Formats: sequence, structure tokens, C-alpha cells
Amino acid sequence: MKRNILIASGTAGLMAFAATRLPAADEDALILQGTAGTTLAQEQQALKAARRQSDDARDRAALLAQQATAARDAAEQARRRAAAVAARIQQAEADIQAAQARIAIIARLQHAQAARLAAKQEPVVRLTAALQMIARRPLALALVRIAVARLAVSLLGGVPHLTAVIMDGVAIATASHASVISADAANLHPERHDADMAARLAGAVGMAERVIVACPMDRMDDWSAALKSLSARGEIVVPELLRFAPARVDQFDGQPTIIVAGGPLQFRDRLIKRLFDLVVAAIAIILLSPVLIGAALAVRLTSPGPALFRQPRIGKDARPFAIYKFRSMRAEASDHQAATLTRRDDDRVTPVGAFLRRTSIDELPQLFNVLKGDMSIVGPRPHAAAARAGDSLYWEVDARYWARHCIKPGMTGLAQVRGHRGSTDHHQDLIDRLQSDLEYVSDWSIWRDLRIIVATLGVLVHHKAY
Repeated sequence: MKRNILIASGTAGLMAFAATRLPAADEDALILQGTAGTTLAQEQQALKAARRQSDDARDRAALLAQQATAARDAAEQARRRAAAVAARIQQAEADIQAAQARIAIIARLQHAQAARLAAKQEPVVRLTAALQMIARRPLALALVRIAVARLAVSLLGGVPHLTAVIMDGVAIATASHASVISADAANLHPERHDADMAARLAGAVGMAERVIVACPMDRMDDWSAALKSLSARGEIVVPELLRFAPARVDQFDGQPTIIVAGGPLQFRDRLIKRLFDLVVAAIAIILLSPVLIGAALAVRLTSPGPALFRQPRIGKDARPFAIYKFRSMRAEASDHQAATLTRRDDDRVTPVGAFLRRTSIDELPQLFNVLKGDMSIVGPRPHAAAARAGDSLYWEVDARYWARHCIKPGMTGLAQVRGHRGSTDHHQDLIDRLQSDLEYVSDWSIWRDLRIIVATLGVLVHHKAY
């Protein structure tokens, strides 16, 4: 028996079945899968959708796993940072404890030091009380001074001196304590009698109290003039004097010397003068503070510019320093180098400045120069390096000019109370001042300073003050 099997799926199967006429005698089996075929396709599509959803779920799960891993890493980093911060906090606490321990140790040491200092000061307090009691008895005070001076000499010997040896073309043997200076290396040329040479010499010898020069015979005159600008004792080595066996010369390491500059003030005199300057300057600043403040305000309010005027001047040992004055000229016309001295009716001077100059109030800020140590209350007035007498620089007028710089310049001096002030139109104007300055230098005493101060009160207003 012949069997035809026709499998028709879906609508196509139905149409094929409808169009086909099979013989009744044939045992044909027609499996119709219309509705069943449609259901299978839907199931296949659902299966694909489920697979896609499964894939999406797996992707989301993988993403969540990555996020979880990152979160764990971040938590681990945070934990490590927290641990580091905790460690630093512990270290800081340890440092604080160590610092507190050191502070406690320092406090104990300071307390112990204070106790030792108090124990040391007790004899000083007793000695001070004894000296105060002695001071009430002049004779006993004099005896104590003599005893202390002799004891100091016996224990310490003579006062040590700083010695500088300048070798200018002549070499001599020197002791180990002396400072040796080569004139060429220090650029010292004594034949140049100018401010630069004086300043270089002062800088080279420093704080030496004794300056010795070894030089040829033909340069001794120049060195003699140069050494006179120093406050130190100046000497020149003269080996030729050995054959004369002189009685009134000094010597240095077996070499005879002639003294050409003595240094006007000994240590005791310098100490007295400095203490006198400090006391007088401090009292004067306190008493004259209303005048100082009023003058500064007047200068500031009446003309543009600063109240104070600073100008370089030549000081002790020919060292330059800045002198203080109330500004009396217009700021743009101020002469910082003093190339042109102030003249009567000078158009550079302001009205307030003219009053300050006429009454010498413009000089009062120099009290602060005194406190600084650049100036003294009494001494030769400081000059500017460019100042001239007529057409000549000051040191070109008189070879003795530098000798006035062996002492600190003063706010007032012997030349001022004698009327030698104002402009120096002629050489004689400078020579008159120089003569008074050298007289003061060679014959100084604290009593003379007092007399000059009293005499200055009578010449504060002067016809040459302009």
C-alpha cells in the first residue's frame, strides 16, 4: 500500500492541502501543523528573548561584580589612610610629650641657673653696699681706687694694645700678635691726601690702637701726614736712628720708631667722654622732644619731602657716616654731597628751613648720631668730602687738616663758639676753624667740654647761621 505523507506547516500547508486532491484509495496522512507550527515559532522567539535577557543579566552581574571590587579597593585604601593618619597622630602625640619633657628640663635648668646667678650676685650686692658706704668718705674712696688700680696692674699687667704694621716697600720682622698690612695690597697711597685715602687707611687698620709704618725715607713725610687722621697712635720705623742711641723714641720688636701721632685721648678719657655724651644726649632728647616733634611736623606740612635730611660726612678716623638734620631746603634742591655750601639768602632754603637754620634747631637730630656713636656732643664739626674753601678742597688748603679727624666730630665745638662758622669763601675761613679744632684736640678735658656747651647757648642764634 502506497503511503504519501504530506507535511504542511502553517498556512502554506493548508493551501497545499486544499489544492491537492489525493485519491481516496491512497492512505495518505496529512499532518497539519498550522496552529502548532505558529506556537513553535513563538516559543523559539521567546527562547531567544530569554537568552538575550539572560545575557543582559550576566552583563549586569559582571558590572555589579566590578563595582563591588572597586568598592572593596576604595574601602581598603580608606582603611590604609586611616591607619596612616592614626600613626601620624600617635607620632605627633609622642613629639608633644617629648617637647613637654624638654620644656620641663629647660625650666629646671633655668631655675637652677637663676639660683646660681642669685648666689653669685649676693657678693656683688654686698660689695656695692660697701662701695656706697666708701663713696660717702672721699679719702677712703681715693685709697680704694689706688688699691684697685695697683691690683689690676699686678694681676693683668699693662693694658693690651692692638697693633697694626703697614709695610710700604720695607719689610721688618714682626711679632705674632701684630696685624701685618701690605700697603700695595690694601691700595694705600699716602701721597694722595684725599678723603678716599683716609677712609681706606682707617678701614685697613680697623680698631688698632697702635699703627706702625715701615717705609722708605722719602715717603715718611707722606705717611706722617696720613697717620695724623687716625685716633690711634701712629709711628714710623726709622732703622737709621739706631746709630744715634736716642733716648726719647719708642721701639717695636727692637726697631726704633719716632712717634708722629699720639692719639689725643687715652682709654680712660674716651670712656669718660662717651659716658658724658650718652647722658647729655639722652637728657637733651627727652627735654627737647616737643621741639623735635614740632620741627618735624613743620617741615612735613610746609614742603613736600621727608622731615629728615641725611648727608655723608667725614667722621672719626676719616670714616664716612650719615649725619641727620631737619630738612631746610626744598627736597628737589637738596645737596646730598655738599658740593655747594649754603649762602645767605639761598633760594634753596624754605621759609621754615630758614628759621630752623637761624636758630640751629636743624642740628638737633644729630643727638641721635651721638647715641649711635658717630658723633660727640663737643668736637670738630664734621665736613662733607666735597666741601671747598674757595676753589680748593679742604685738605688741599692745609696739610694739617686730617689731624682734626683723630677724634669724633661734635654737634658744637671750639670753632663754633669762637664764631668760625658759615660758608668758607676763602682759605682763611677754613684755617681759622682748623686752628681751633687742633687746639681742642691737643688740649681736651671734660671740663672744657662743659665750658663749650655753656658757651654754645649764647651762639645758638648767630649772624652767620644761615
